[in-house]
Amino acid sequence: MQMKLIAVLLTLATVMAISPFVHAFSPIKGNIISILVLFSIWAVKALWTGVNKKYYFWCFWVISIAIIPTLYWQELRLMLVPIYFVLSILTISVLNDSEIKAYVGLLTWLVLIVLFGALFGILYAYYGGGSILQFANPDGRLNQLYLTTLTNSQLGSFIRPSGIFDEPGALSFVVCFVVALRHAMGANKNITRILLIFGFVTTSVAHLVFTLLYAAAEIKDNRRSVDVIILLGIAVGLVALLALSKPISDIISTLFSSRFSDDNLASLGKDRMTTLMNAVSYVDIKTFMFGLDSNCIVGVSSCVDLGFENYGENPLSLLVHYGGFLAFPYYFALSYLVIYSVWRRDFIMLGIFLLLLQRPYTMSYGYSMLILLTIFVLTNSHANNKVRMLRRPHKASDVLPSV
Repeated sequence: MQMKLIAVLLTLATVMAISPFVHAFSPIKGNIISILVLFSIWAVKALWTGVNKKYYFWCFWVISIAIIPTLYWQELRLMLVPIYFVLSILTISVLNDSEIKAYVGLLTWLVLIVLFGALFGILYAYYGGGSILQFANPDGRLNQLYLTTLTNSQLGSFIRPSGIFDEPGALSFVVCFVVALRHAMGANKNITRILLIFGFVTTSVAHLVFTLLYAAAEIKDNRRSVDVIILLGIAVGLVALLALSKPISDIISTLFSSRFSDDNLASLGKDRMTTLMNAVSYVDIKTFMFGLDSNCIVGVSSCVDLGFENYGENPLSLLVHYGGFLAFPYYFALSYLVIYSVWRRDFIMLGIFLLLLQRPYTMSYGYSMLILLTIFVLTNSHANNKVRMLRRPHKASDVLPSV
């Protein structure tokens, strides 16, 4: 019972808290929900079962570093910037194997439901279904509900679904992290592959890259390349059969194929290159250490309102926004992932590294917990050859259904 409750609370603090539904309609904002839930889990479990003090070293180190820009800008609120990262570490420090397994199981079913809803929403929009609800994302962009999925990306009667998240790429991002967790835990591979296949409804380029890396990891880890090739062949065959249906064919042609066209990739590359170059232009000694502006950092005013050009989401974003001291957790995580992935020849770790280059969410509420837990489980799967939670349980009641 306890592990199921923890699983529900962790789901609330991560994927549910980041949903724009919460931002638009809840009297309590998502970041506050995430903080309260994670703090409650840590406080109760720490009192009940004790703590692992080695995790406190990292928390102390992150908070100590944050003191430097706080003194520089004379802005006490800067001490709160790493709060999501620190709370995630504290929460992970008190979780046990069964609770992590239960969380991943619940997350799997939630994401599967969201993906099926996304697919249904695409067909609903294609056959003329209109938006039944509209509201603003946290960043101000318009989000629309097409019966069973949100979207902020439309082309005529076609939509790119984002599920319960703020954009299609965020849905793909969450799917990839759930896949990484399941891979490290040795969970049912068929369900893991279904997650990846249906994740293509987002038409995310990053999703394709991660899927290829996942296939490489399967070949390396299982040494059964024929099995993986056959499954990939089945997936391609299924897509080919679906494409014989005119609506599916139109959707694939308009949404998926166009995403990988030369013009679209050139436009996407140009936009991201522009924001990256904007970020590069702002890097100097002061920004490198302390960030652009304290009002921008704590959210009193947006950086654009303060006269800065958009520097997007890229590997330099947090350096420009926060400065090296406050952004230390993100760059430490990147360094750890790339070194570990090369050392262990781990394609999943490499995939997580690439995802974080595009979406630097290590210090964002909800995402921070999901990212750090994934890194933790991936690391322990190597350290122990197989995470203890993955050993075959002795009782049927210990098995999560179809995880």
